[in-house]
Amino acid sequence: AQVGAAHTFALVASNSFELTGLELTGNQEFKLWPPQRQAAALLMLAKNEHVKRAVLSNLQLADGPAGVLADVLRVNTTLTSLNIENNDLREASLCEIASALRANSTLLELKIAHQKRQIPNAVEDAFASALEENTTLLKLGFTPRLTKPREYIEKSLAHNANILRKTLVRQAKLQHGLVDNFNERVALGKAKLLSDKVDFLLGRQLRLPQHINRCDQRLAHKQGGEQGGRHRQARQGRALRHPMLHL
Repeated sequence: AQVGAAHTFALVASNSFELTGLELTGNQEFKLWPPQRQAAALLMLAKNEHVKRAVLSNLQLADGPAGVLADVLRVNTTLTSLNIENNDLREASLCEIASALRANSTLLELKIAHQKRQIPNAVEDAFASALEENTTLLKLGFTPRLTKPREYIEKSLAHNANILRKTLVRQAKLQHGLVDNFNERVALGKAKLLSDKVDFLLGRQLRLPQHINRCDQRLAHKQGGEQGGRHRQARQGRALRHPMLHL
């Protein structure tokens, strides 16, 4: 049985820590609400601090209610995954959502494919332009038909993924005590917010890339070797001071 939409959005409005995922795929109750009520409900996500993943697919969402999601993305700092596939979003709302990505620094995954009508070329251009300023989105769930926007989007997403990799590498170094600069430690502390968001897909924690794991192993081996070297030097020093230790 489907969870009631009214009950679900009551939890959203109360900022309940119990609700971390909003799953409303095809919810019949939500579909029967007038557009104004749908928009008001979705707008509640703007200040919610616990919902990380929202699935709003197959809800017959039109531009009016869906348009408020752009306002949500400009304000919300918790949501990491948003699925609005299989709706009736048009150029106006999709371009607004694309523009909102310029101000968003927490969303990692956005799915907008399979709308009732074909996604217009202007929307492809809007996402390509917005992603030139966005540095955190890792996955955009639709494939542009035009070559230029598609290449821009792919390049931007690859750039964002590279930023995340570098952040994780720096955190791995910090974990091994290889960062001594105070300012860098402060920066890494702030960057931890980003790494905390990488458990966005299917509620699973993102694994470190293999090259980072190998880096960790080399660091551990190097540290072990350095410690072993210090122990050997200490033993040799004691032996020089106390020759009887050789006997």
